[in-house]
Amino acid sequence: MMKYIIAAVVLSCFVSCEVSAQGFNFVNCTGKENGIYMQVSCTQYVECRDEVETIVNCPKGQVFDFGDLRCEVKANVDPPCGDKMNCTGLVNDRYPYYDRNCTSYYTCRNERMIGRAQECIPDAVFDYDRQVCTYPSDVCPPCGTGEGFVVNPCTTDSPQYKVKAKIDKMAVPKDVPLFSLDEIKDFK
Repeated sequence: MMKYIIAAVVLSCFVSCEVSAQGFNFVNCTGKENGIYMQVSCTQYVECRDEVETIVNCPKGQVFDFGDLRCEVKANVDPPCGDKMNCTGLVNDRYPYYDRNCTSYYTCRNERMIGRAQECIPDAVFDYDRQVCTYPSDVCPPCGTGEGFVVNPCTTDSPQYKVKAKIDKMAVPKDVPLFSLDEIKDFK
């Protein structure tokens, strides 16, 4: 039992403290200039300062944006860590977050996401055809069941399916690690 308590304390410090990365061999900072060299997770990165490696945690509620090398709110960061969606090639419209079971949506204007993700009321999903949140029974799959009042027939040729297929092609797969082992070795 005691070893589980010690493990929990060590793990909580790793998650909430700045921890020397020396024992983890993420980056060898010897001879490197001060700066950020690697993203460890969505909320952590490795920084070299005075040739010492440190794992730094983003402030609560923020994720690391490797493109800008800083912590940001999720709304300003691209997936897989953030909520900012790719609107390239999408017409000006609202689109459901399919990976959230369509319980929220985002708005694209001039191929850019504007504003923040909007949440539907509890037990509602976003209907692409109507551009509103409504009962799941009144929305075609994959967002709803399509058993109620739907605007278009629920076929694989419906706008809901076409939009999902287009967004799926643009999405970053969730099971792909942020860095492969080979990429991590390249940072040393």
